[in-house]
Amino acid sequence: MQPLYLLDAYGLIYRYYFAFISKPLRNSRGKNISALFGFSRALAGLLAEREPAYLAAVFDSRGPTFRHKLYPEYKATRQKAPEDLHEQVPLVEELLAALGVPVLRKDGFEADDIIATLANRCKQTGRACYIVSSDKDLLQLVGGGVYELRPSKEVGKTYDEIDEEAVKALWGVPAGRILDLLALMGDASDNIPGVKGIGEKTAAKLITRYGSLDDIYQNIAGIEGSVAGKLAQGRESALLSYKLAALEYDVELPASSIEELSVLDLNAEAANAILKREDIREVRFKGGGGGLSSGLTGAVSSGETAAPAPAPAPANGELDDTPLAAALRTLDGHTKWVSATVMEDPSAALIEDLRDFTAHPENRLVSSNIKDVYKMTRRLGFPRWKCFCIDTGVLAWLQQPDGGAGSGAENGEPYEYTPDAPLPEMYVDLEAPLIPILAEMELAGIKLEQTELAAYSVELAAQLDGIKKEVYALAGHEFNISSPKQLQDVLFVERKLKPVKKIKSGFSTDADVLLELSREDPLPALVLRYRTLAKLGSTYVDALPKLVGADGRLHTTFVQTGTATGRLSSRDPNLQNIPVREAEGRRIRAAFTAEPGGMLISADYSQIELAVLAHLSGDTTLRESFLRGEDVHGRTAQLIFGVDKHSVTGEQRRIAKTINFGVMYGMSAFRLAGELGISRTEASLFIESYFKTYAGVRDFMRSLIASAEKAGYVETLFGRRRYIDGINSPNKTVKSAAERMAVNTPIQGTAADIVKRAMLNLDTALSGTRTTMLLQVHDELIFECPASNAAASNAANIAAITATIKTVMETSTTLSVPLRVSVETGTRWGDFH
Repeated sequence: MQPLYLLDAYGLIYRYYFAFISKPLRNSRGKNISALFGFSRALAGLLAEREPAYLAAVFDSRGPTFRHKLYPEYKATRQKAPEDLHEQVPLVEELLAALGVPVLRKDGFEADDIIATLANRCKQTGRACYIVSSDKDLLQLVGGGVYELRPSKEVGKTYDEIDEEAVKALWGVPAGRILDLLALMGDASDNIPGVKGIGEKTAAKLITRYGSLDDIYQNIAGIEGSVAGKLAQGRESALLSYKLAALEYDVELPASSIEELSVLDLNAEAANAILKREDIREVRFKGGGGGLSSGLTGAVSSGETAAPAPAPAPANGELDDTPLAAALRTLDGHTKWVSATVMEDPSAALIEDLRDFTAHPENRLVSSNIKDVYKMTRRLGFPRWKCFCIDTGVLAWLQQPDGGAGSGAENGEPYEYTPDAPLPEMYVDLEAPLIPILAEMELAGIKLEQTELAAYSVELAAQLDGIKKEVYALAGHEFNISSPKQLQDVLFVERKLKPVKKIKSGFSTDADVLLELSREDPLPALVLRYRTLAKLGSTYVDALPKLVGADGRLHTTFVQTGTATGRLSSRDPNLQNIPVREAEGRRIRAAFTAEPGGMLISADYSQIELAVLAHLSGDTTLRESFLRGEDVHGRTAQLIFGVDKHSVTGEQRRIAKTINFGVMYGMSAFRLAGELGISRTEASLFIESYFKTYAGVRDFMRSLIASAEKAGYVETLFGRRRYIDGINSPNKTVKSAAERMAVNTPIQGTAADIVKRAMLNLDTALSGTRTTMLLQVHDELIFECPASNAAASNAANIAAITATIKTVMETSTTLSVPLRVSVETGTRWGDFH
């Protein structure tokens, strides 16, 4: 007799929705598909692993149940399910209907009651029954051939099979006593009260010693201590809880027999069409045998940290089961797929095939990380490619810039490419042509003078030692400055400073807190300084020399998919976080040099994000500052402080500059107060004054938030889209963070797009000048001219190159305000301001 499998549908839907709550999976239309993805993957895994002959998905009643009539507060403490979770229930039902899996639901009853009824039928007839759920309430059914299948937390394992022995190990009582356990300890998730003061361990001990709930109350006179009093006081609550947790075993169902729940003839094609429509490429149902098999190799894990399993490489526009092993795969006449791993040990025939293919502009090469393939071919002596690059990782990132069902090659192959499918304009016009440029920059690297950093490392160690002695002198004893616990004791116990933020381990000693405490006490300022220098030492001064290549140059990796705003990021090593203004940062940058006799060129957009804000907001006052070529920070200081431009002090300009940039990032009064060393009241007044001065900016920000609330996303000037999770959240903290994201993304994202457009144009404009683009650090581009071009006799040549760079960068994008670029030359990166 074939077993019956029952899916606790709502339980699985909730589980997988919340498994991805921090990074929801979205389809190309921006809709949350986390629950659908997790549910379909769990179902595919079950079908592949168990090949069930009988299966049903069981749902709760859409309205109240008999338990609500018995106890109106039943489940009353549960928060209302998010709207985008509710929206996925019909999708799951549609998938099940298309596939042909029976769905069971009964008004007035929960899924647990239907499951109990069917499990009981199985017990009576000797049929095994497997309940796919992680619900502890259903454990009371386990035994007599009934098992619970829980999504496993073990890698490579789909489900954990919970039998009677496992129930005892998990809860300390037999499965037949789970109901008694729930009656005593209650269930917060369902608002079942239990007995006040009786927890899980006490309840388990009572059941182990006395037996059932009735047995416990019959022996209450022999129970010692306060437990007896709690039991006596909570008797009515215990009996009510028992009734609420007890399952119904005789629900009238439309299926008169289990034979009606047969799944021997499922429609994989119809189900896969729904998955494809919703942009779920990682799960496929396949016909065969008594059930279906999944297109996944590992099926489903716990879902707690679930990430989509890597999908196989596309062939002829469809996914197949065979990973690409050792050759190019033809998708159509002019499109081929190649794996970066193939290029690690390529055959001579493959090299020649690829060399010929990449030489023709009409060809398209597809890969999940095409930049790596490009660099490998360049090392093999290939010329720069003329074919079009299709990176499925970048395409997936454009669809879901915050992650989701896969972002970049690190999460497998999330984007199903088909040769006849149109590509996004943002990819064709900007991201695709940028790939070979970034690859060339990575291959070029930049020379690093290791002796320069070695000398600075010695100086830094001496400075740190000096700061440490000052800290010890102020504290009156030595302690581990890097230990948060010991620092908490020194600051808040010994020095009795007022804590700013509470955290799990006590009171926070993060940078913001130390900055605020520095206004009252010199010790926090020294600790902050110590941390800054120590981090510079470990992250750059000591680490960078170890990463230098055999050519004496440092080769960073530029990541297109590293941020949600479109900004490029840098890693291995990260060269974008070296402090710009501080002397220590300049000292580190001084170690980055041109080759002997050569010259470095720095081209830096001036206040690009403020220029973008002026354009997007249309604020008259802000636009006028740019059109007149005024010092924008000085102008803001004049307006905020009510002084003329000749009377603006350095401190006033510093405050204005901090506010100018801070408002774009949603800087709070608390943070501004810390940055400026003023009170929160003063900081609030400055922010209020700013928005009175630039009313157009406030209106623009409000419109962005309103638009995001309605559409669920924001866009840059060029159409780069970012979905804003939490923009309609009832949680104020979540919503505030989402609002900051909604405001900042169009500004920072547009600035990032402008820099990328300039890089594309510069690649063409500098062709033939022997000038190499080396680095992109946010709004700054670094170039190198070789000795032959940089010689004193070629001063006119250098002047022409710098003029070209400046012109191209200022004219690659036209805004309603001018973009301005400052260009400098020198032999060291640290020479530039």
